[in-house]
Amino acid sequence: LVGLALLIFILESLLGSGQSIFGNDDMMNVGMMNGQKIDRNDFINKVEAQLNQIRQSRQTNDIDDNTRAQVVDYVWNTYVNDLIIKPQFAVLGITVSEDEIYDRVVVNPGPAISQRLIDQKTGKIYEQLANANGELDPMKWKQFVQNAAGDQEAFIRDMEEGVRNSRQLEKYSESWRSQPTMTGRSRPVGALSVM
Repeated sequence: LVGLALLIFILESLLGSGQSIFGNDDMMNVGMMNGQKIDRNDFINKVEAQLNQIRQSRQTNDIDDNTRAQVVDYVWNTYVNDLIIKPQFAVLGITVSEDEIYDRVVVNPGPAISQRLIDQKTGKIYEQLANANGELDPMKWKQFVQNAAGDQEAFIRDMEEGVRNSRQLEKYSESWRSQPTMTGRSRPVGALSVM
């Protein structure tokens, strides 16, 4: 009886700490990329942060399974981008200037930016950013970006990071297409290989 109680005590300690009986901490990771373990708690926290942004923008606590799955995919792809793709950009010298980002976010916002400025309840550009025709007003948008603080500033920074990432991918693709190919190979010389 004492032995059984001792065994239960030891198992509770091991399981409560998140470690396995054999000392392997794989249960605390959701995967590994480029030799780096992806901590389960960090991953869950990032998923929850994204879900909270969605809850706040939709002004509801209800998140359907499809949206949750999309958020999990988005967070996983963020890890892929940060741990595998971005290091390749640095190696290849691919950068995006602040002027490029400003141009694509503020001066000439593309559909990806405009889409994020749509009120989910009305399906239209937020009223405080719209002109008389209901389209994005460039002057109101510029003023909004310049005066953003707190959550609004974080929203803008998130858009800027998205533009930076997509522009880096565009530049990478452009450089990939411009490199010579070798006979018998379907990829340009020096192309990134992710296994």
